Amino acid sequence: MEFAEWLEEHYRPYLSSYLQKGWKSDRHYIKSINLTPETMVVAVDVLHSYYPQASYYFSTIHAIPLLYQFVILHACWENQWPEKPGDVYLRELHIETPRMIQQQENICFALNLLTRRSTPQWLYYAMQFTIGDTVVPQAFRGCLKYAVPRPVKPECEST
Repeated sequence: MEFAEWLEEHYRPYLSSYLQKGWKSDRHYIKSINLTPETMVVAVDVLHSYYPQASYYFSTIHAIPLLYQFVILHACWENQWPEKPGDVYLRELHIETPRMIQQQENICFALNLLTRRSTPQWLYYAMQFTIGDTVVPQAFRGCLKYAVPRPVKPECEST
């Protein structure tokens, strides 16, 4: 994130160091993935976080990109696509975080399919999710709706 020079001077005291330079250094390790057409359960460890261990917590800044990746993986797996067909369009996200996740191991993402519908160019999904750890199994919860593009068939196959 960058600001015009005159803005940065004025607003620098309010900037989050984590958003300025830390979040890109976070490293996540996917320990396990269990997939069915209706569910997905993923166990994640945080190998490295910009936050020092004493003040670490797993936030929505960690959770949301992982959720995006997991729903992409689920759609590709379910449809037996050899690769991601294009950018996934997030249509709606609702997330509640009533409790903190402070562990860096065994963070569990559990996703359950609510709806699936199809058009010639898109697949539309709605999934509810919970995210937690061994101390607080459902610290975060919510729902996301997204559209996944269908792979474009090469011109020679469409005739």
